Amino acid sequence: MPNGRANTVAPVSTPNEPSRGIVRVYAYYRFLLSIVLLGIYLAGFADSILGTFSTELFFFTAAAYLGATTISVIWLISRKFDYSPYLPFLYLLLDIVTLNLLVFASGGINSGLGLLLLVTIATGSLIYTGQLPIFLAAIASILIMGDTVLAVLVFGAKDADFFQSGLLGAVLFFTALLFRLLNRRLQASQTRAIHEADQAAHLQRLNELIVNRMRTGIVLVDTSGQIKLINNAATELLGGPISRNRVSIGQSLRAVPELFKQYQRWQTFPWQRCPPIAIAAINGEIQCNFARLDEAEERHTIIFIEDTRSAAQNAQQLKLASLGRLAGSIAHEIRNPLGAISHAAQMLGEYKHDNDDVLPLTTIIERHSDRVNNIVDSILQLSRQEAPRFQKLQLDIWLKHFIREYHNTQREGSIIECDKQESGLQVLFDPTHLTQVVTNLVDNALRHSEQACGQAWVKLQVHRDNEGRLPCLDVHDSGPGVDKAHLNQIFEPFFTTSHGGTGLGLYLAKERCEFNYSTLSYCQETISFDRQSSNVTINTVERANGDSSPTCKGFFRIMFAHPDQLLPASSS
Repeated sequence: MPNGRANTVAPVSTPNEPSRGIVRVYAYYRFLLSIVLLGIYLAGFADSILGTFSTELFFFTAAAYLGATTISVIWLISRKFDYSPYLPFLYLLLDIVTLNLLVFASGGINSGLGLLLLVTIATGSLIYTGQLPIFLAAIASILIMGDTVLAVLVFGAKDADFFQSGLLGAVLFFTALLFRLLNRRLQASQTRAIHEADQAAHLQRLNELIVNRMRTGIVLVDTSGQIKLINNAATELLGGPISRNRVSIGQSLRAVPELFKQYQRWQTFPWQRCPPIAIAAINGEIQCNFARLDEAEERHTIIFIEDTRSAAQNAQQLKLASLGRLAGSIAHEIRNPLGAISHAAQMLGEYKHDNDDVLPLTTIIERHSDRVNNIVDSILQLSRQEAPRFQKLQLDIWLKHFIREYHNTQREGSIIECDKQESGLQVLFDPTHLTQVVTNLVDNALRHSEQACGQAWVKLQVHRDNEGRLPCLDVHDSGPGVDKAHLNQIFEPFFTTSHGGTGLGLYLAKERCEFNYSTLSYCQETISFDRQSSNVTINTVERANGDSSPTCKGFFRIMFAHPDQLLPASSS
């Protein structure tokens, strides 16, 4: 076991190794060699060379060799060359013995048949990298020298050439060493190539994983606009993994008309920055940047797609944080004198006056003080806005608990209906924020329904959006709806049509929805309401676009982001 090489004598027996191919070629070579030797001998083409010392020994040896090689080839073919690691060694050893017998039967080393041993030794050196090639060369050299000595001592041969026998033995050793060195270098090169190929494959898989995990969408298109590569983020941003209009490799960029229009615009004016585009499937906007990849034969364009909702949300949070600190400091300064005014009004109301006009005035002071106090509370609530704590909520189960809690804590006599068109819808939302948003919308719906029909009624409808298949929660009421002139103002802060309202309810609700990657919008509908049966029939539904009559009935819609689509890392 010197130098730790005792365990390197066995060949590699896996089907994909080069040694398996060498064994296959050598098996066919042995079979053809046995046929050629026996055929030449029987045809008498080399009577002066083959079998000159012993014709019978040459014939029987060649015939037995042909039978053995035929059987071995048939067996290997039947086994699909699935052999034991040491089987080639037995074949090589058999060939050395057989060739030595043929050399001896043909009169010794002068017949030239000993040169065939070089092929056998070289093959053994290509199959094995350890000491076995040297061992085979030693056996072949000993047998060659033994044939020469036997011919002289036993059979009395007078033309035996010991120098040629020794020279052939040395050549066999040199061949074994040379081809073993070559084999080791080839295997080292192959090992490096396999390692480099594995590294390249690993890097390719890593690059694909990185590209697919990137939150920036990447799309690669050719000159015809056909998509050659698209990662998961781009798939989600251009339609979502659950959308019916899913974009995939092989499709044309025309499948997304908004993006294709920008692609054409960029090709015409590549120096201009592309504006954000709205994608209905994700209920948001995306920002696209284009870059051209120049290659030898084809020209590809890579498109980087970014979701503007995250950037807008961060900017909105910064804006609201600054506004909240300012508003909070102002609200604190207002609250102290406001409390003094309210307290003075209460004391003035308790004091007995001869003038009956004092009591109505104190009532007005208290009412407006309470209103300003509510505004201050809303502003302080806005200034204390915290980052959402996302949770996965099953919408129908959450609504069931919300309705029960609402009836327990709010006014009695109100009717809250719940229509679940699809059960099991999951959303990712801060439960506290969602409760505040839905409570505000339900309060408004009940108030408007009671004012219009005398019955406090609201209907909550759970379904999926027809375009992007996103979860939605609609809040219907039987009120008169929002006037056309106010459609663009209802979500502005401090805008209200109620004399006692603060104008911050819908604004805060919309902001909380945006904090949770959702949207709150007002949609138009035409409904008929029956006070006695409390049934509502929805006739038509369309987005508010200003094309309807001046006064229209409508509903509020919360459209949630898909739980697995473009959510912050903290939500997982």
